[in-house]
Amino acid sequence: MTNWIHLTESDLRAYLNASQIETLLTRPNRGNAADPLAPILEQTVSRIRADIRSRETNVLSEDQSAIPPELKRTASLLAIADLPGKIRGFTLTEAQEDAADEAEDVLDRIRDGDLPVRVPADPQPTPEVRTEFGLEVARKRSIRLSGDQLNGL
Repeated sequence: MTNWIHLTESDLRAYLNASQIETLLTRPNRGNAADPLAPILEQTVSRIRADIRSRETNVLSEDQSAIPPELKRTASLLAIADLPGKIRGFTLTEAQEDAADEAEDVLDRIRDGDLPVRVPADPQPTPEVRTEFGLEVARKRSIRLSGDQLNGL
């Protein structure tokens, strides 16, 4: 079991060039409630967790904003791919577009069960799923009714 991580702005910087980092650092509302980067990071994490959850054998962390450490690069690349159009002046390079496609392929492999995901140190409890349904008779009627008793019904 391993501690899962949180996706942060600094995680993205490893995959950006100098002009993109400058654009990211000088974006309007940086650090405020209206920061355009915060919802992108949240949506990316939610999407990855949904893809992990789509496989029955995978277990999620109790922390709703945590992802497996091996998916940090994938998450960073997917978040970067969402930045153009949300942050003025931010554009992707061709290599970043190709890397985002590769990140999509990683998520496909997780959904297909071809890529295992680490079990978190704080796993969500698995819900109890009832697989058998039926009717159980708790008590039988001990009084036998006669025709006279049923007369008039």
